[in-house]
Amino acid sequence: MRKDKGEDFEAALSRLEEIAERLGEGNIGLDEAVKLYEEGVELIKFARKRLREVKGKLDILKTELEEDEELVEGEMPEEVKRILNETDTVEEDEGDGKNEEEEDVSGLF
Repeated sequence: MRKDKGEDFEAALSRLEEIAERLGEGNIGLDEAVKLYEEGVELIKFARKRLREVKGKLDILKTELEEDEELVEGEMPEEVKRILNETDTVEEDEGDGKNEEEEDVSGLF
């Protein structure tokens, strides 16, 4: 049975930690170091792709929620409105909206 994407992501992160530790030890040969580095690059590409997929899904869900809010805003409890406003404030504080990881990805390809 195949693992779900979340488990695959977690496995990739775990393997990246192993690779980083192994490379950090410094007592490996050049060929093995290159092989581990290449594996690490592939794992990073996978992890970033997976994060972009998840972000896309979250953006869709947020949009749907915002559309639903507009329909029922008058019915929404004050506590929910307050929480949603706090979330909007956090997003505004995050800067220009550019994702540093996405900028870094372009340099890898």
